[in-house]
Amino acid sequence: MPIQLTGQAQVRSKDDGQVYTIAAREIDWDQVGSDDRNMGLEVHYRGDITHPVLGELSWTASEYPVGMFNDADSAMNGHTLVSNFSFDSDFGEDDDWDDGSGPEQTVELTEEQLTALTPEEQQEHLAVWFHSQFWDPAQETPYNGREGGYQYVWGGPYDAQSELEDKFAGIIDEGIIAAATEEIEADGITDWAPSPQHPDQLQAAEDYYESLREPTLADIEAALKSGVKLDFSSPAAAEAAAELKRSAEALIAALDARQPVHGGMGHNGPALDDAGNPLPDGFEDDLRKSAVAIAAEFEAETPDVQAVVAATSNLQRLRAWLAPKADLAADEFAKALGKNAARGAIVLGGLVLGSIVPGLDIVIDAGLTWLHALLV
Repeated sequence: MPIQLTGQAQVRSKDDGQVYTIAAREIDWDQVGSDDRNMGLEVHYRGDITHPVLGELSWTASEYPVGMFNDADSAMNGHTLVSNFSFDSDFGEDDDWDDGSGPEQTVELTEEQLTALTPEEQQEHLAVWFHSQFWDPAQETPYNGREGGYQYVWGGPYDAQSELEDKFAGIIDEGIIAAATEEIEADGITDWAPSPQHPDQLQAAEDYYESLREPTLADIEAALKSGVKLDFSSPAAAEAAAELKRSAEALIAALDARQPVHGGMGHNGPALDDAGNPLPDGFEDDLRKSAVAIAAEFEAETPDVQAVVAATSNLQRLRAWLAPKADLAADEFAKALGKNAARGAIVLGGLVLGSIVPGLDIVIDAGLTWLHALLV
């Protein structure tokens, strides 16, 4: 990869003053352009991250002439860059964009394969394995002198000999493990941090990206059962509650407006989906009951969250039934209903749902937004 970062950046939020740490591995780099100049080509690179709190952050760098680091800059979305990464200036003309830089990769060997290696090969394998799992904490581990130095937030510090013994004791001779330990610690590092390949780091990354996912109704129900504290008074929750009430009332009004005038065309016909197929008995009533249940909860001082979850879940179930049928474009379902059919009106003895689906989607989204706001 043309741009190599080490260390970490610290960014102070313009909103709450808190300092957030960003690891070098979190930045995704791309080549974004190039210019012809007197000494050849100037190549421009950009690295981006979408931070869950700080939003879009970016770094730029250039290579000019080819093989030399030229400049670096950053765009912090109004926040303050407290400390920056270290930029590697060692470009090479044969650099591979995907050269796999970082922890050395190693292949897991079976016990039989390990014992078949020569002592020299065993020692080399142990060193390669260790460096695939652990690295110098100076790479990305947060440092705080007032707190005693490196803060091993992703696990550690790890001891080379202990880790090698845990992995290879009983398979590899103790003397070879000791020799591999001496080789690993030759540069004076005795406390190690987990590399991106270490299970602790992999789990931390999985937890981080899981934290960015919007909770589903199942997640919310599980949180409620666990007794999580809810905040009804936050501005976000109040705004979301008002929007959910409005959207539920709008859906009720839209459903009521679909009822045919007594004696008019379609008076005795079933309701139809957007493809002109009859809906199950009570389908529209079920939609309306759930919307009414949601709207009614916001007449109370404190809505019953479980009731809103149940009603929203039911709307999701009904919407899922419609999903393969309600996504036809207007022209397509108009053809299915006939050239003289009025879209979204009384058709073929029934009513189509085209005008209802958008309102139904809005209620479901508003319900999830409100429930999420309560948990934040």
